[in-house]
Amino acid sequence: MAANNGLLRPNQRRALAALLTAPTLAEAAARADVGERTLRRWLRDAAFRAELHRAQDEAMAQATRQSLAAMTGALQTLESIMADPTAQPAARVSAAKSILEHAARLYEATALAERLVALEQKVTTERG
Repeated sequence: MAANNGLLRPNQRRALAALLTAPTLAEAAARADVGERTLRRWLRDAAFRAELHRAQDEAMAQATRQSLAAMTGALQTLESIMADPTAQPAARVSAAKSILEHAARLYEATALAERLVALEQKVTTERG
């Protein structure tokens, strides 16, 4: 069993950390100093998988926070390249294109998130 009163054993915690960073299951098992068969067995366990998903969600949230923090500087860099008359034309076009593409994606993602929230609220209201 993967969990003991909701807590993972130390070797299972090592395995979780390894699964977050290793490119393959075999390498994760080696990094965690457990057998690959053991790791595969733990991955079939619902409690272990739940902890893995929680850890993956937190890793993604951290990466998102770091990306958001870097966005202003990245945008300023692209804007300065785009506006620099001494920059190569290809670099200026590339910077402008990147700004436009990412702005469109951000708008789409924001609009979809707003629509999803509205749908969830509607479903909740209809059920309640």
